[in-house]
Amino acid sequence: MKILYVTVGTSAITNAGIGKPPDGRDNTTLQGDMRLYREDKRKDFGRWGKLFDDLVAAHIRYWEMPEDYSINPYNFLQSSAELTSTYCLFREMAFDKLVLFPTATPDGKMASRVVLEVMKSTPYGVRVAKDRIIEEPIPGLETDMKTLGAGLRAAIGKHSLSRHDERYVNVTGGFKGTSLMFGRLSKEMDIEVYYQHETSHAPIPMQDVWT
Repeated sequence: MKILYVTVGTSAITNAGIGKPPDGRDNTTLQGDMRLYREDKRKDFGRWGKLFDDLVAAHIRYWEMPEDYSINPYNFLQSSAELTSTYCLFREMAFDKLVLFPTATPDGKMASRVVLEVMKSTPYGVRVAKDRIIEEPIPGLETDMKTLGAGLRAAIGKHSLSRHDERYVNVTGGFKGTSLMFGRLSKEMDIEVYYQHETSHAPIPMQDVWT
């Protein structure tokens, strides 16, 4: 089985271009609601359920655009780092399972829920069964560096039970401490690590950079 793990940050709820497609629409209202959410110290999801729905709808509209639009780096800030980079990676290889690693913060959890919903949508169009696109929260991710390595090892092992599995991770989004940890774990757990800069058309294997 080929498994792609994806570290998830907060760009799905922060990028300034979200809500623009199609045709460069006025996204002032949505961006204002996003700002109010980020400023809310309580972040009770029940209060922000409509914003969640609006964000999912805005991202899906991006992925309803023609592919030459959605894979153009000029437009990437109209969606999220995790969605654009993972889609571009799927253009180069196929995977059997997608596992999201959100950060253990309210903003990280909200963003990951948005990303998960969009990845399962028809317009996003990755060829993975919906029940194999899942979220795996890691307690303390971003908030407790001392347990990060152990948490990642446990989460990877939970979804990769066979020594014959091929493991990949997309670290384009998410907490940068996680990216650094995967640099250490890549050899230990035989993981191929990919990263895509926001100006690039495709993710690059970090092994090519490290060697």
